[in-house]
Amino acid sequence: MRTLRFALARVTIETTTPLAIGTGGGDDLRDALCVTDCNGLPTIPGSSIAGALRHTFSEFNDPDTDPRVGELFGWQGGDDGAASRLQVSWAEVHDATNRPVSCLVPGLKIDPVLDFVRTGVTRDHVRLNAAGAADGHGKFDESAVPTGARFTFELKLDDPRPGEMESILDLVRSVRLGGKTRRGRGAFKVVSASKREFDLTKPEHRDAWRKLPRRFCAEVPKGVLEPVRGGAKGRDDAVSVTLKLEPEGDWMIGGGTPDPDLHKLGDKLVELVPVRERRIVWLSDRGAIETRPAWLVPATAVKGALAHRTAYYWRRIVGQWHAGPARTEDAWNERPEPVQALLGWVAPERHEGSDHEDQACAGAVYLDDLYVPAPDPQDKNGMPKTRIQQHVSLDRFTGGPMDGMLFAEAPLSGGSLALTVTIDPRVKVEPAVRRAFERALADLAAGRLALGAASNRGHGYFRGSVDWNEQGKSWLEGGAR
Repeated sequence: MRTLRFALARVTIETTTPLAIGTGGGDDLRDALCVTDCNGLPTIPGSSIAGALRHTFSEFNDPDTDPRVGELFGWQGGDDGAASRLQVSWAEVHDATNRPVSCLVPGLKIDPVLDFVRTGVTRDHVRLNAAGAADGHGKFDESAVPTGARFTFELKLDDPRPGEMESILDLVRSVRLGGKTRRGRGAFKVVSASKREFDLTKPEHRDAWRKLPRRFCAEVPKGVLEPVRGGAKGRDDAVSVTLKLEPEGDWMIGGGTPDPDLHKLGDKLVELVPVRERRIVWLSDRGAIETRPAWLVPATAVKGALAHRTAYYWRRIVGQWHAGPARTEDAWNERPEPVQALLGWVAPERHEGSDHEDQACAGAVYLDDLYVPAPDPQDKNGMPKTRIQQHVSLDRFTGGPMDGMLFAEAPLSGGSLALTVTIDPRVKVEPAVRRAFERALADLAAGRLALGAASNRGHGYFRGSVDWNEQGKSWLEGGAR
């Protein structure tokens, strides 16, 4: 029976890191593509939002012992079951005027923001093994929705309890959307939210319901929905550590495309340059693309270095040396099993057909991509600057220069990084792994662990501070569950 009493909320979010909701396939240019609507624009399926909300709600409330999980999000058991009381719409992307683009718009005008989100950003990846080296033929790339894209979606809750919709909106603020969330993807902030409870047995509620436009792009009449106040919510027991780092010398996250204005040496472009990425910026509800792309520090660049060093310290703590008995080279290149709970694991391809083929676990460590704004050429405010260096390739056997192998690179000089690492405290992690991870972070802040490219030439070393929150100190001591 259809209920006449429900709560409705409209939420606008803005991505703070790229968003990746994959189609499961690729095209002629990229290995992984994002879901799009009938206009060819990126979208967020309602099932992705509802699934993230259910998963996070289940983390707070055990579905085996708490009936609220099935009662709110639906359940199925044999011939019995119940539909979810929460209905979630698909999310519609915003154009440059900050209006959502509804599906199937005849003669849709593509503005710069829509053109940018439709193209997306592409990230190149190389799969690494536990030794920190390239794993076979693991080169791939994938597309993602750019940072700064805005989306609007709707939540409808049947027969709401007092304060229930507010709790769901708080839950929205604590989730990540899409895939690759432990690689820095899927983070967002809530730009605005409005809600109202409707009881269609009452004339004034029916009148307000008639005034509410069905299309998200239409302006909502004043008084129909009420704005929701509230900041970001999160777990009260969240473990987090903040790193503030200053480079000791030059640093570079490689893989970028040379810019003729920055990376030109004579009549040639520099071969090795840092990676940069454009974002969408909003000013007075008008969207635009960054004029100067920001320097990018992907979460994978930080997590990969920490994962390798954590595995090293764990082996050192437990005394598992390479010369030990029954240690094959393949086994040494795999991430130690106790470390997998912290950093995640997927069964390697060489185990195909074995009992481990389908085994995998998600890690407990979350990092966000970090953007370092590119300075205006006239700025002198400590932002990193590009410095071109020339090199001669050496013959690895003779140590002498190789003819015709002169090359140049353009690392960054100066600047600072502020990283936040979040750890899920409910994941069971051995004390030795906790100590190993703490030492890996200490190495990063003490200039003993490099980030990015060309560490063998002295690039990528930082010094700074490592600050754990109170929950983090308890986690290190083994007090967290």
